[in-house]
Amino acid sequence: MTVTAVPAQKAPEQRGGTTTGRRHRGAKLPAARFLLPALVLYGLVFIVPFLGSLPLSFSNWNGISRFAFNGVSNLADVVTNASFLAALRHNAIMVGAFFLLTNVVGLGLALLLNRRPAGYQIYRTLIFLPAILSLVATGFIWTVMLDPQIGVVNPALKAIGLGFFQPQWLSSPRLALGMVILVSWWQWGGVPMVIYGAGLKAIPTQLLDAAEVDGAIGLRRLRYVIIPLLRPAIVVTTILTFVTCFQSFAVVYVLEGVEGAPGGATDVVGTLIYRTAFGNGIYSSTTNLGFSEANAVGVMVILAVGMILLQMYFRRRIVEL
Repeated sequence: MTVTAVPAQKAPEQRGGTTTGRRHRGAKLPAARFLLPALVLYGLVFIVPFLGSLPLSFSNWNGISRFAFNGVSNLADVVTNASFLAALRHNAIMVGAFFLLTNVVGLGLALLLNRRPAGYQIYRTLIFLPAILSLVATGFIWTVMLDPQIGVVNPALKAIGLGFFQPQWLSSPRLALGMVILVSWWQWGGVPMVIYGAGLKAIPTQLLDAAEVDGAIGLRRLRYVIIPLLRPAIVVTTILTFVTCFQSFAVVYVLEGVEGAPGGATDVVGTLIYRTAFGNGIYSSTTNLGFSEANAVGVMVILAVGMILLQMYFRRRIVEL
């Protein structure tokens, strides 16, 4: 009798493991295909222009003369440039003021609207409405409102008995930067309110009820329960605040001009980079695209370092539900 050997079959576990691995790899491919168009667009719009303009930071090219490298002297001058340091200080003040307003006013509005008072949807829409306006339109609106001759702010102060307080809002070196910050916040302040509102809705009511049973009410519940659970939203708003303040340009440009008037009191890195690259008017012989690009590289380094530090700080402080 002839015995025919039957080929041994793989164990079910091995077949299952191989199939699972193939399915896992197959699941990654569609995800990569969906991300590919966005990555290509991001590369064409951001990465390629940045890499293409980076050599400018090593030159003193003004856009007309012959392109010539001058090494790292531009980058070295950025560190000691008084105008850059002054503009950077103004941006840092904006970051601090925005961070305070975000976590006090933005969170406070989110907490109030989360209680759903009568007409809360209308209030939320009105508060967020300025965020959809263009920055240029925002600047023009407030330029007219703060004008001492035709504006409505000073007459409103007079109507409520504060007629003695009629300052030059945009011409006073002591008030100009504060007004730029307030106008910028008016335009952007609805964003953190919406983010914090979404974070509050994501908190399970069971946790809040349990905290109330344990005696955590009022400010104690806010400090020990709500804020720790809102840390993911705090991370997002902090990063957006940091980036938004360092990208500030249009509002300052419309309110105070490219010089950051009065006397450079409102000059930020955005207006400094623009002024260095294109001069003070339509035509200027003082343009220096190389030094302007060096200033931009310095700002990008500051943003990159700041983002890394923020991520490291918040990474281990996020409470997962």
